[in-house]
Amino acid sequence: MQERNGFRENLFCPDLTKSNIMDNGLKLFISSILNFHPWKFSFSICLVVLSGLMEGLALTSVLPLLTSLDSTGGISPPENSNIIFSALNKLKIWLHLPTGPIGSASLIVIFVALSGAFFLAQARILSRLQFDYVVHLQKTLFKNLLAAGPRVLETSRSGELVSALVTEASRVSGAFYHLCIV
Repeated sequence: MQERNGFRENLFCPDLTKSNIMDNGLKLFISSILNFHPWKFSFSICLVVLSGLMEGLALTSVLPLLTSLDSTGGISPPENSNIIFSALNKLKIWLHLPTGPIGSASLIVIFVALSGAFFLAQARILSRLQFDYVVHLQKTLFKNLLAAGPRVLETSRSGELVSALVTEASRVSGAFYHLCIV
């Protein structure tokens, strides 16, 4: 046993805990996707951030509507909200929207529409990237299967080989989908 970072490490038996294997597998999977189409994946992540930002701005735009209810017993404005209100008013003026509740409601509709547009663009890019990645994976598997030689084809059952090409690719597709929605 060798001691590293205050822990004993067995050099003959590597750490094969389930979490370590899963972490390494996830890192390998993400690096494989990034190597396949680095710009599309990075661009889709930017679209996710923009979509979330627009949703946050839409929720922030609700504050002036809630404070306009104050005269009728509604909600009073929170402390230090003048910065938010002035920024939203400047944005309404820049967009030539009316002041008051109608302008705030219009601003909310604009932010929600932008958020939806960013989300749809991101979903379109990721679904195409998912399809392209699975097709690339299937082609690579098939090419490597043929390059393995006739001995592999003779010793393996054809059902196992077809399953590896079809089922495993669809499992990777599902993993890709779940990675992107997280």
